Amino acid sequence: MVSKVLGRTVELIGRRWQRLAPAALALGLLNALLNLLTGAAAERAVAAPDRLSPGLAWAILAAFVVAVVVGAATGALMLVLVADADRRGDPDVNDALDLVLRRLGAILGLVVVAFLLIFAGFLLLVLPGVWVAVALVPSL
Repeated sequence: MVSKVLGRTVELIGRRWQRLAPAALALGLLNALLNLLTGAAAERAVAAPDRLSPGLAWAILAAFVVAVVVGAATGALMLVLVADADRRGDPDVNDALDLVLRRLGAILGLVVVAFLLIFAGFLLLVLPGVWVAVALVPSL
């Protein structure tokens, strides 16, 4: 099932790349810029933690939140554009953006749920694996 969906998505992007490419490029550049700003601010905070002002800490947090929101909206927008290309043959960026902005709360809720599930999986699988590995080391 997943391979069919991915195959269809790649096929649609291949056929409609002229309409999808400008939106993907603009959104990708915006994501990259936000990630660079967030990373640079966090790197500065790590390099001199004793000089971390509350203003910089809030700026780092705000940049991270904006990067997460924009990243989630970007992924949703590209998904809507590809689905629109499948349904109508000609994706409309304005309609897709309107839909994503109306459903942004649900999209962010999905991002939070996904993060919590991934974190729970980490706690339930990786940490016990490390504990078992450490427990078995003396027996080797």
